[in-house]
Amino acid sequence: MGTIAEFVSVNSDLVTKKTKNSSFEEAAALTPIQALESVGIKENDRILIHAEAGGVGSFAIQYAKAKGAIVYTTTSSENVDWVKALGADRVIDYKPEDYKEVANNLDIVFDTLRNEYTFDAFEIIKEGGKVTTIVGPKKSF
Repeated sequence: MGTIAEFVSVNSDLVTKKTKNSSFEEAAALTPIQALESVGIKENDRILIHAEAGGVGSFAIQYAKAKGAIVYTTTSSENVDWVKALGADRVIDYKPEDYKEVANNLDIVFDTLRNEYTFDAFEIIKEGGKVTTIVGPKKSF
């Protein structure tokens, strides 16, 4: 949800304390693991991961592939080759392509973007499919 404040109030059940023996980078890598494990990712699951070129997304693709999933991802034109190198099975360049026409009947959607992407996820998952997100709704102040 983000903030620029020095302190923020949050429910304790929504956060995990970083262990002393892990770096911030190692702790951040737990984000996609926890998100994907919470929906029970398994071999041959068809999954869409939005914004694959980001830090969370780039690790998510590698973790999903390690679990044996079939990975669809969205990225911009300049990142297509890099995301392919990470192992995505189908890279969707969101500028010329509509991801909803390419990726559908999915087992899992991993939402890293929010708003319409969260709601659109329910249009492209199959019956019994799951949506997991790491972002809340965008709020205007």
